[in-house]
Amino acid sequence: MKIAICDDTYQDSGKLEEFIYKYFNYNERLFTCDVYTSGEELIENLKKPNIYYQIYFLDIEMLEINGLQAAKFIRSKDMNALIVFTTNHSELVYQAFEVNAFHYLRKPIDKDMVDKILIRAKHFLTIKNTIFQFKSGKILYTLNYNQILYFEKDKRLIFVHTDNENFTYYGTFKELNDNVNDTIFAQIHKSFIINMDFVFKIENKELVLKNNKRISISRKYYNEFMHKYRQFILARLI
Repeated sequence: MKIAICDDTYQDSGKLEEFIYKYFNYNERLFTCDVYTSGEELIENLKKPNIYYQIYFLDIEMLEINGLQAAKFIRSKDMNALIVFTTNHSELVYQAFEVNAFHYLRKPIDKDMVDKILIRAKHFLTIKNTIFQFKSGKILYTLNYNQILYFEKDKRLIFVHTDNENFTYYGTFKELNDNVNDTIFAQIHKSFIINMDFVFKIENKELVLKNNKRISISRKYYNEFMHKYRQFILARLI
């Protein structure tokens, strides 16, 4: 697991780094943890090739480039990284919806809370790597969940939409709903099943995905979807 801490308060970053090392029992074969003392330093390093992290702990209230600005830069490069904001002021977390934060960690930082976040992060990263298989013609395709934005149905034909390629196969939404993880995927229309991890915002009864695709939420599925999506969000909050 590759972890980055970005906090301009040495006491806070040092304590968080210590808790992370304790969680992994100081076994550096299981993780790497890099500490940055400013948003500028983090962003400059992320501009280099092959520099990335799976989890970012970002202090919201840094000088110059703050945690929210750093998170927006991270999202421009990586839609799948887990972002955890640390803050002294819980009211600031409401500014962070657009970067799809994984958790919010209130200062002073508590070891038990860090442990819970890392446990959930490990579980979440495992789920994100769950695979979906389907056969189109004579070819068996295998995709990770985190590659799939949404499914679309037209009669017996199902379209699998990803960021850079679309696939088709014959099937039904009943079979599909039975085969995918319903804590990640939700049906919002008779013709659409979406990956909730790619939801950017909900406007009235229209859902906007992170690739700017807009899909109407039908009346039949609206209440069920909103309940499921609230549970999806709450599972990422502490």
